[in-house]
Amino acid sequence: MESKIEFILKPVTGAASAGGGYRAIVDTAKGDAMDFDDVITEALDRGYIAGVKDVLAKSVVKGVLDSMIAGVLRDGMTRRIGDYLSVSLKVHGRFENEQEEFNPARHKLALSLKQLNAFRPSFKGVEATNIHHKRQFRIYSVHSVNADEKNGRLIFGRDFIIKGADFQSDAKLNGVVLHAKTGIHSVVSFDPPILSMTDSEIRCAWPEDFKEPVGDGCGEIAIGRKDPADAKKYVRRSIKVLIIAANT
Repeated sequence: MESKIEFILKPVTGAASAGGGYRAIVDTAKGDAMDFDDVITEALDRGYIAGVKDVLAKSVVKGVLDSMIAGVLRDGMTRRIGDYLSVSLKVHGRFENEQEEFNPARHKLALSLKQLNAFRPSFKGVEATNIHHKRQFRIYSVHSVNADEKNGRLIFGRDFIIKGADFQSDAKLNGVVLHAKTGIHSVVSFDPPILSMTDSEIRCAWPEDFKEPVGDGCGEIAIGRKDPADAKKYVRRSIKVLIIAANT
């Protein structure tokens, strides 16, 4: 099952801020956390726990975790749940020699929870995306309407659809141009009318002045507009196309 995890970027703060940069914060579910009851309910609903009621499932899970904690505190032996996690006891602090006794003022006991291999999944099928990322001006594909939708194939006389990113539907493009080769070094150009446009898709009608096939059918769709960051800069994107007859 494909999953999509969204994150946002925040400036690095604190001691690490001197190097600049941003750190990612997972934004999926808007920072909400599922409580114990919800986690058990999810496991039951998805079939990970079967044959018991939610109250019993919660009691078993809680009992196992409480037993692990109490056991480690009792004898210091590490407890492990399969390939998922382990709980162990650590002694923090510096000792001056091999005979020095534990001193609560200088030393500290702490539980250590370690993630094992099951908590290091491959993340295959999980897509991470920055919700503030702006996709760059690009053309991904072009195909005729009501055709087999093969990328780069235009059927002569039919409307066609250009798919891409950052077409800026709220801004005026310099236009869509259809170039068709008439020979090795010669090209004829047409201006197909734009019927509709979004930021990711443009639908064009076949140009009325393109009445007969020319050359070997090779051509190009080009889109141009001014660079939003620099009004004096012109940005052009294009894609090769093959123009074929309707009965091909």
